[in-house]
Amino acid sequence: MGNLDFEVKLTNWLTFSSVNSYRYNTYSASGYSDPRSNSGLNVNGRLTDYRDEYARRYTNQMFTVNRTWNKHVLYAVAGYEFNDYYAKTLDVYGTGFIPGFEVLDVVSKPERTRGNITEWAVQSYLSKVNYTYDNRYLLEASLRRDGASNFGDNAKYGNFFSVSGGWNINKERWFKADWVNILKLRASYGSAGNRPNTLYPQYSLYSVSAAASYNEAPGALISQIGNKDLTWERTYTTGVGMDMAFLDNRLRMTLDYYNKNTDNILYMVPISGLTGVTSIWRNIGEMNNKGFELSIGGDIIRNEDWLWSLDVNLGRNVNKLTKLYPTKMLTAPIRLSRLLLVTVLVLQVPRSVCSNQAGL
Repeated sequence: MGNLDFEVKLTNWLTFSSVNSYRYNTYSASGYSDPRSNSGLNVNGRLTDYRDEYARRYTNQMFTVNRTWNKHVLYAVAGYEFNDYYAKTLDVYGTGFIPGFEVLDVVSKPERTRGNITEWAVQSYLSKVNYTYDNRYLLEASLRRDGASNFGDNAKYGNFFSVSGGWNINKERWFKADWVNILKLRASYGSAGNRPNTLYPQYSLYSVSAAASYNEAPGALISQIGNKDLTWERTYTTGVGMDMAFLDNRLRMTLDYYNKNTDNILYMVPISGLTGVTSIWRNIGEMNNKGFELSIGGDIIRNEDWLWSLDVNLGRNVNKLTKLYPTKMLTAPIRLSRLLLVTVLVLQVPRSVCSNQAGL
């Protein structure tokens, strides 16, 4: 395992940072059951050998801009990120050998032979810009391009973005309500991607194992039908919200509304098992998810010795499947769920405890 991290300050507002790591791990184990022992008598002795190794690489190269002038603050990043993984295992059993030998080469019968190799990789090109004026107006935009090895060549990369803005109303000169500590309006719109939870859905795979052999002749059975056109599941989210705090932050409130539209939903679609495969990865449709979240909190008792707070959260969420891509299944919109969630949290903590924790 090794790390190589460094940072170079190119100017007083531009920095280049590099984070790199490599991890390699190996494990091996062997077993010996003497032909004369109780455990090895029935099979004339058993030898086992197990080996496992994996390697993981990670690199992140980033340029950072952090500049302040007059009432302006600019923060921006642009960079590249890569992460991959490789693992290999071998598990072998053999029986029948002359007592005293400890290598598999001497066994008269291979009892079990197993092994596999696993590989995956992801990489990203990313950027983000954050601008603030006079701590009143806030703007942020981001753009990234992600690539993953568990998509086919036709759709390996996905582009995602976000834009957001905020307005600290209480910072305006014309705002004269001293009892209001925070009054912030927020709005955002952006996209995010989701990948399958399996490694190779784009490939047609075959299982080469003892179950596929016949009369001791090796064979292969199809275990997965690939989908080379499988693409990223994308969610586009529109959100507006407000943050409020009053009376020296004794009363706090946060309100959020969101509307999410997801297309190219990833799903393992059941199919006829005549070929030996019962499902296939596909992009099946589109979904809408919208709702609101309200959080209200306050300090009932707040003095030098005690802090007693009460927080209440209220949320409502509605999911709706709005479209199914061409298939023999039902295509009408389906109301999936309505969720109303209320949680209440009461926190009563001695002030001395809070002070001790803050000093850790």
